[in-house]
Amino acid sequence: MMMEFSDIISLIALLIAALSLGMNFWFNWRQIPLLRHSLKKSQAEALEEKKADIGAKVVKLGNSKYRVKIFNRGKAAARNVQIEFPDSNGLIPDQEIRDKFPMEVLEQHDSVDLIAHVHMRTPRKHAVLLKWADDHSDSNEKPSYLTL
Repeated sequence: MMMEFSDIISLIALLIAALSLGMNFWFNWRQIPLLRHSLKKSQAEALEEKKADIGAKVVKLGNSKYRVKIFNRGKAAARNVQIEFPDSNGLIPDQEIRDKFPMEVLEQHDSVDLIAHVHMRTPRKHAVLLKWADDHSDSNEKPSYLTL
């Protein structure tokens, strides 16, 4: 039995198709871990878009003037922002806290300043607990330490 020219061309085409199919399968198989990683990254980014990140720090304005700055560096707005002092509050007047908290909304990159009364006997470190709701969770908490 003798192969004709058209049989040889068909056999070469079949080999090229099989090689192409094998390379395609190998390429796709190697892409699976990259696709999984990309999916996880996309999901994490989508989750970060829903989170607020509330923080607090002491800012010195002059020789004896201090403010406590509460800020949102997250990507989402924080709602019902509250500040608590687990140990004791000897830094911010109670009236200042009652006037400004709970804050209804603290947008991304927004902040609020609280007057701080600092004197010789004021402790140098104050524990605060920040609480808020955002699109990710209705009960977020973050302990922080204000240091003079």
